[in-house]
Amino acid sequence: MSSKSSANVSGSKRIAVIPGDGIGTEVTREAVKVLKAVTSGSRTKLDFTEFDWGAERYLRDGTTLPPDAAPMLRRDFEQHPVHWNEHQVVITASFGITEIVSGEGHVTDIIGRVDAALYQAKQAGRNRVSVAEAVRELSAAQRA
Repeated sequence: MSSKSSANVSGSKRIAVIPGDGIGTEVTREAVKVLKAVTSGSRTKLDFTEFDWGAERYLRDGTTLPPDAAPMLRRDFEQHPVHWNEHQVVITASFGITEIVSGEGHVTDIIGRVDAALYQAKQAGRNRVSVAEAVRELSAAQRA
């Protein structure tokens, strides 16, 4: 189960849930039940949002994230400030993303593209998404 959370004055936590991402959907489902049980009767409120971003999605259609995932996360961080010691802290997020083409070179090439896109997003200012173009044509050696 992957999560991101932010706190506010009322003690609520927003948790993104990606069922089965590496552990199985049944484990994620039970973990959510445990978190709900542990916080029942307390002042802490948990707000779960489930995302179809795990391995099941990849097996189904070959993608891990929808095209709007990074912009949606960026907006979400911006719209939900964290309250800390009576101060409001606006969290910003910049993302570098790319597409992975089947049969493409070494993973370091892919990471290099994503890193370059991330640095481009950060240099353009806070709260940005930058997309690195994927390698569209593979040489015969790369396909082998």
